[in-house]
Amino acid sequence: MLDQLLAAALVLALQAGPDTAPDAAPDAAAAAGGTTPGRETGVAPDDYGAVRAAPTGSPQDVELWRRGDEVTLRMWEERALARRLQAKGKGEALLARLATAAAASPHEEAEQLTRVRTRLKTRWDENVELYASQWPVDPTRGCSYAHLYFDTSMRLPDGPSKRGELGAARADLQGCVDRAGVPAAAMHRANHELEEALREARKALKAADAKGIPTWPAVVAPGDAPGPAATPAPPAADAHERHEARERDEKARRREAREHQGHGERK
Repeated sequence: MLDQLLAAALVLALQAGPDTAPDAAPDAAAAAGGTTPGRETGVAPDDYGAVRAAPTGSPQDVELWRRGDEVTLRMWEERALARRLQAKGKGEALLARLATAAAASPHEEAEQLTRVRTRLKTRWDENVELYASQWPVDPTRGCSYAHLYFDTSMRLPDGPSKRGELGAARADLQGCVDRAGVPAAAMHRANHELEEALREARKALKAADAKGIPTWPAVVAPGDAPGPAATPAPPAADAHERHEARERDEKARRREAREHQGHGERK
């Protein structure tokens, strides 16, 4: 049975001929300086990382189609990078560690560490503020809806209907690209500046560690899980608790006195 299946497969392969060969031919053409069929009009990655070709259209429309895809992806990438940088910097406790190192350093080194911390705090605040600000384009959708409208209009059959739809879709996507490009570029700059400040902070802390300067606050020192003995309640908290305990005792005595008084009156 297996031999029969193999023979049938061999016959089909021979009948298919060279026209159904694998994708080696397009790749060879591209390597030789040619263009891969279906890609001469521009390409863009889809949500799964695959590459899809732009619809047939004028060079200006194909370029707008490409930019519409690109600006949305750029928005998503820059905002995701901002979240990663913020989370990593917070997880490393860089601001607290720089303050600890500055407090334990000689005067000149303390000033340098303070300047590094100030720069990091400034870049951090700028990054967070830009990320959380109101963007002129929905940061979740980007220009995806306008791009879909434009893509669909480019694929319509030629005629008056296509010209009308394509004109409206073109204006919609161009406006979205113009609006989205500004905050995306600003987020890119803010991420770059925050990355530099994070690298500078890590470098300064590494140098302080090499000199034996403490770089971790006592309550968050590595391997020192703070417990009741490591983090005693501050004196103000103790005084407050003692005051509340005295008030509870006083209320209990008054309640007992009222109960005794009522019992005597009933007798």
